Amino acid sequence: MILMRRIIPLSFILAILVAGCKKEDIKTEPVQEGEIPSAVIKINEFIHDNMDYYYLWNKQMPELDYTKQPNSFKYFDTLLYKPTDRWSFITDDYEALINSYQGIEVSMGHSFSLFWKDETHTEIIGILEFVYPNSPASEAGLKRGDIFSAVDGMELNADNYVSLLNETSYTLTIAEFTGDVLTPVKEVDLTARQITENPILRYDTLKINGATIGYMAYKNFLANYNDSLTSAFTWLKNAGVTEMVLDLRYNNGGYITAMQHLSSILAPIQQVENKSVIIEDKYNENLTQYYTQKGSSMKTLFKNAGTNLDLNTLYILTGQNTASASEALIIGLAPYMNVVTIGGQTHGKYTGALVISDPEKKHNWAIQPIVSKYANSVGYTDFPDGLTPTIAGEDDLSHGLGSPKEGLMALALEQITGTAAVAVTKSLRLRMGSRLKSYDSNRPRKNIPLLKETL
Repeated sequence: MILMRRIIPLSFILAILVAGCKKEDIKTEPVQEGEIPSAVIKINEFIHDNMDYYYLWNKQMPELDYTKQPNSFKYFDTLLYKPTDRWSFITDDYEALINSYQGIEVSMGHSFSLFWKDETHTEIIGILEFVYPNSPASEAGLKRGDIFSAVDGMELNADNYVSLLNETSYTLTIAEFTGDVLTPVKEVDLTARQITENPILRYDTLKINGATIGYMAYKNFLANYNDSLTSAFTWLKNAGVTEMVLDLRYNNGGYITAMQHLSSILAPIQQVENKSVIIEDKYNENLTQYYTQKGSSMKTLFKNAGTNLDLNTLYILTGQNTASASEALIIGLAPYMNVVTIGGQTHGKYTGALVISDPEKKHNWAIQPIVSKYANSVGYTDFPDGLTPTIAGEDDLSHGLGSPKEGLMALALEQITGTAAVAVTKSLRLRMGSRLKSYDSNRPRKNIPLLKETL
């Protein structure tokens, strides 16, 4: 993943490059002490003009003179409608941001959750959730369920874990439980490099009690992998899948076209043929007028995705990192089929945002303000606390994704077959304290926006 700059998290996004600064180049000029540089003022003007036009809550923004704001990051933050808006953000590395939405990251290729080692809340340990293939982490032999107890020889605690894990190169101390004692077993050196992260982590079938059950773990909704989704689900369909488990527990968002594509693969075929509504967006007065004058729809419809499973019931594995496009898919499908969610409460992201950068590329700044909120075809929206799972369960890091022994998968199989598939092992989880935070490689996991290429 990208080395984290000062980026404020966000989830559901509409990506389009729109007008930025004036035509003259932004130049750094000598200034008197206390004077705000012209380059800063230009960035502030870019922020002000676009926030004033596109921001969903533009009427609630404070009136500030942008020519008197010395810090563009802080200026942007003061414009946000808090506490409602938890997602708008600004970055000075637009190119890295766009690369990340294509699955191109400077990354070690491992995602993990941090836990308090025990209920004393003094020491922190990490457990790997998954590892991307062809990455530094996979080449080092790391896998889901591996535990690390130290970074660069230092045990993690509340004071040091952020700085230690924010480096692009470090040594992990891998440990194992012997009874209730965590014992170091080896050290692994990792250095981040640019890799391509395929969001389709795994797909396969299980045959249980005469049923052919499909499984897919999907990390992000990336539009450039839609053809790969079609290929994977064509394989699953040809394998005779009649039931489907979609694992979105780590999926924190992506492109609206990818959400539309996957929804159209999973939905009843009649809804696809009817081009029924998945979600509908609501904007501020400026963008509503823009859509009306253009004669464009603010609705996202089912479409032909090249294959379709024609399901009546879909089982979706969820957790605290299930956000944005994942939540849009869940509520978008719910009016048309039985959607059974299994796991934890989702994030609660029902709004959309817009990537705004300078089309003339005279600076590398970009903002992603919230510009819309979405609802499904029956008007369901506004779920800031997330979506409550149909069946509650915990992420079982002791077993592989898609394994019938993995806790959430076992619960799904029980619902499908009517009998308990396996005895779920939770010994690893019971040894630890509460979950602290989730990380994608060397940065805290942020919710990725639902990207829409054009207004």
